[in-house]
Amino acid sequence: MEDMAYQALMAGDSVVAWVAAALLALLLRWVQSRISSERARTYLTRAVVEIADAVADVWQTYVSDLKASNADGKLSSLEKREAKAAALKKAKALIGKEGLARLARILGTDALDSWIETKIESAVDARKADPT
Repeated sequence: MEDMAYQALMAGDSVVAWVAAALLALLLRWVQSRISSERARTYLTRAVVEIADAVADVWQTYVSDLKASNADGKLSSLEKREAKAAALKKAKALIGKEGLARLARILGTDALDSWIETKIESAVDARKADPT
């Protein structure tokens, strides 16, 4: 028993160093994941803001004029598709090529247009709820 205690005492320094190195590695991985998550969240937030701005622009320059000129004050199915396409084009221009590539990496998808279109629909719903 004394021999085992002696061996543990002698190896104690290397065990402490190993545990400290493992804890440091875990801490570094956690910090890196936090930084990556915060960057991704920042990029996604910026993209959503640009998409909302594109919807607002299309709403003000296209949709409001069409609604005013239509007798029932509503858009036809074709006009809705055209407005959505205009908002998609505007959003992609605002985000830019580099931003779109970054978004695709963050989201892990090539179906970026579909993701942007869902955000356009959300922005349109928000505009309908509060058109001011």
